[in-house]
Amino acid sequence: MQRRGLLAVTGLLAMPAIGRAQSEYPGTRPVRIIMPSTPGTPQDLYSRHLAEHWSRTLGGTFVVENRAGASGTIGLAHVANSAPDGYTLTFNSNTAQTISPQVMRNPGFDSLRSFAPVMLVYKYGMFLLINPQIPARNTREFFAWAKAKRSGVNMASVGLGSGGQLMGERIKLRGGFPAEPIHYRGSSPALLAVSQGECDYIMDNVGASAPLRKEGKLRGLSLTGSSRAADVPEIPTLAEEGIPGFDEEIWFGISAPAGTPRPIIDRLNAEANRWLRTDFVRERMTGFSHQPMGGTPEAFAEFAAQDLRIWSAVVKETGVRAE
Repeated sequence: MQRRGLLAVTGLLAMPAIGRAQSEYPGTRPVRIIMPSTPGTPQDLYSRHLAEHWSRTLGGTFVVENRAGASGTIGLAHVANSAPDGYTLTFNSNTAQTISPQVMRNPGFDSLRSFAPVMLVYKYGMFLLINPQIPARNTREFFAWAKAKRSGVNMASVGLGSGGQLMGERIKLRGGFPAEPIHYRGSSPALLAVSQGECDYIMDNVGASAPLRKEGKLRGLSLTGSSRAADVPEIPTLAEEGIPGFDEEIWFGISAPAGTPRPIIDRLNAEANRWLRTDFVRERMTGFSHQPMGGTPEAFAEFAAQDLRIWSAVVKETGVRAE
C-alpha cells in the first residue's frame, strides 16, 4: 500500500476513537478550571459551584485552581498555552482577557484568537467608592473636594491595567484633578485601604464592597453602565449625575484554549446555561448586583470582540501603559 493510502486509512481508523473520546468527555481525567484571581471572591464562589454542577451532570471531576497575578493575565496565559482537549478551562474576566493585555507588552496570549468561548456568565458596572471621611455625597462634590485637596489624591487599584484602574483614571480625567494610583493584590486589600484612609477612592464592584459599605467604612457615589445595581438601587449611574460616557462594565465568562473540539464546548455550554438558571445562582448574583447573561459560544465571542474595541478607546484616552 502506498504511503498516502496508508495515512488515509490510518486517519479513518482514528476518527471513531476521537469521536468516542469527545462523547465520553470528561471520563476519568480531572478537568481544571483556572481562576485567575484570589480565593474568596464572588467569581471564585461561582466557579466552585459550577465545578460541582459539571461534576454532577457531566461526570468526572472538575476542580478550581487559583492562579492570580498580573491582573489575571498569568492564569490566562497558562490556559492559552494548554492543550486544547477540554481538560483546562478558565472562569475569567475581561480585566484579564481584553483590558490588561492592551497595556502590557506581552501578556502571553491573544485576547480573542487564543481562546474558544464557552459562555458569558455575568456582568456588572463599576462602583465609585470613597473614604467616608471625605465630605462628599455625590460625584460632583467629590470632584470639587479632589481638585481642592493640596496634598494630592490617592486612588486604590487592584492591579496595573485592571478595569478598576482604567475607570479610576477616567474619573480623574473627567474630574480634572491629579491622582496617584496605588496598586494592591486583589480587591479586598484595595477596598480596605480606602476604608482606612490610605487611599481616597476606588472603582470596584458592588458585591465586593458590600461588607465595608454596610458598616459605614466606605461610601458609594455612582456607577458605570446603563442601569442601577439591584443591591444599591439608591445609587445613581454617572450618566444620571450628568457625567456621560461611562458605559464600560466588567464581565466574567468561561473559555477554553483555542482549538478545543466543538462537541466538548457544546456540552460545557449546555450545562453552564442550565446552572445559570438555578435558584442558587440567581439569588447569589442578585445579592452581588451581578447581571446573569448566558447564551451561545458565538454570542460570547461577539460580545468579547465588541468589549475589546470599547476598552481600547479607554486605554487610548487614559494613556495607561505597563513600564
